[in-house]
This record gives sequence, structure tokens and C-alpha cells, in this order.
Amino acid sequence: NIIISMSHLIKIIILILSASFGLSVHAATIVVDGGTSTVATDSVCSIREAIENANDDATTNTDCVAGSGTDTIDIQTDIVLTTVDHSTGSDFAVPSITGALIINGNGHSIIRSGVTSFGLTDFFAALTISELTVSDFSQIVLKGDGPVDITDSVFSNNSEAVLYTDFGGSAHPWSITDSEFLDNSS
Repeated sequence: NIIISMSHLIKIIILILSASFGLSVHAATIVVDGGTSTVATDSVCSIREAIENANDDATTNTDCVAGSGTDTIDIQTDIVLTTVDHSTGSDFAVPSITGALIINGNGHSIIRSGVTSFGLTDFFAALTISELTVSDFSQIVLKGDGPVDITDSVFSNNSEAVLYTDFGGSAHPWSITDSEFLDNSS
């Protein structure tokens, strides 16, 4: 006699149905073509809209494709941030990153501009950043609790800590490769 638990039976049924109907979950590539963090229905995907869609694994903002799993945000233009995103409950320009995310800067920049003091974002999941320049932030640039992998990027002219964790000594690995930290202070 073969005894199968109900949970194993359900898993087997899901696998059979997935194979039968070709169901699969793929991460999305969300293209950011807007140079601000504006949320508006304007056929332009901003960095804020892209992060919200990635966090929600949905089309929260119709200007960007839906997120799905570990998404990639593909930046296609320089971005100038001038305001705080008050939905985070702290002084960051864009929403908190709550799911694993890859940000590919493609050689573009994210720059803070104006008199308002703020950082870029906080994160609570794996974060990968490549080929991105981040500059002129006046508070902690990246604050979080999760593994970080930064490659071929530049952090310059920021007046607070660039990377910061205050969660009792992060047990997550932080890897920085072929990147530069120029004229930052704290």
C-alpha cells in the first residue's frame, strides 16, 4: 500500500496541471523610461511606479508592466528625484523594496535635486544594482536588511552613509565589485 498525505497529493496535482497547461512563473523586466518619480497615467514608467509594480507582483501602475517574482528594473534614462515618497513612512525618494529586485542602470544616473533632504530607498529583500550612478543624496542612500550585490556602479557626492543597516548587524552578505565611492561624507 502507498500512503500519500493530502499536502503531497495537492502538490502532485499542481505539478500535473502546470505541465498540462504550460503554467510557469517568470520574473518581469520593467523598463523605466521616465526621468522622475511621478506617479501618473501618462504612458511613461517612472522609478516609483516600477518599484510599486515589482513589490506588488501586479500592474499597480498601468504605465509599467506587472511585476512577477525577482524582477529586473531596466533604467533607460537619467532620473532626477526632487521629493520624498511619503508612503514609506521615512525620508526616502522611492518606495521601500519588499521583494528581491535587480536594478540595471545601463550607465544612467539617479540624482537627488533640490533643497529637500532625503535618501534613495530602504529594502527588506535581496537587492542587486549594476551599472548605475547614484549621487547628491543628503540622507542614507540605501538602508536595509537583505543581501546586496553592487557591480560597476558609482556612488558620489552623497552627504550621509551610502549603505546602512541598523538591524543588529546584518547577517546578509553585501558584495561590491568594480564600483567607486567618490566624495561621499557622513
